[in-house]
Amino acid sequence: MAFITPIEKPTCTLTAPKTVDLGDYGVSDIENDKTINADFGVTGNCTNTRKVTVTLTTSKTTGTDGSLLANTASSNAAQGVGVLLKWPNNRQIVPNSTSSYTAQDNTTLTIFSWLLTARLVKSDTEKVTSGTFSAIGTLQFTYE
Repeated sequence: MAFITPIEKPTCTLTAPKTVDLGDYGVSDIENDKTINADFGVTGNCTNTRKVTVTLTTSKTTGTDGSLLANTASSNAAQGVGVLLKWPNNRQIVPNSTSSYTAQDNTTLTIFSWLLTARLVKSDTEKVTSGTFSAIGTLQFTYE
């Protein structure tokens, strides 16, 4: 007796914005926690997939516990600020950690759509100063 079945690799086509506009704020807005969430979507179209997990990596963090994306601007850079990111379940995304978000299904997962949030906050590591701000983070997806 012989058993034959094809075993297919999981694949996903992912879509996410390359940049997220956090808005324009004054020093007092940041000091008084008056910034607002910038929502952005991540979607996927998958085949032969039962589970999708995403983590965040970056080369530069800030905050007393390194849980914020740090400013990477090279000239006239704002200080004392970072980006706070949250998963769709409202848990904080901690860069370069085991913090992850997972979508899974008991059957094949074909389409998913997640809404993540980003917000400019004070980092509590130094005084907030005005200037330019830019942060870089990479969402890394694993699917199986």
